[in-house]
Amino acid sequence: MPIATADLKNALNFLKTQNDQCSLNLESIIVAGFSAGGHIATDVGFKKNNPEFPKTLDRDIKIVGVINFSGSVDTQGVIERTFIDSNIEIPNKLGRALFPCEGYEA
Repeated sequence: MPIATADLKNALNFLKTQNDQCSLNLESIIVAGFSAGGHIATDVGFKKNNPEFPKTLDRDIKIVGVINFSGSVDTQGVIERTFIDSNIEIPNKLGRALFPCEGYEA
């Protein structure tokens, strides 16, 4: 998994180099993933500057949270509903960003 973990770190470092065009808040990042992606997000979030991985994060990048969706694919609709139907603004916005399609997956 180190190569995939390095890919996520490379992507975050790339965003840092392009941030003058993107205006992202890279001091408050939440990484998320499903299945293997959840594993990668967890690795990067909890071991973000582990020297065993081929690429470390820029020191100005701060990961403040990890969402690891690890479960069977057929429960994705439950995950979608949990976020999209939330009355709390942040989970609702996060759900709409993660699941932009209308309706729920089977």
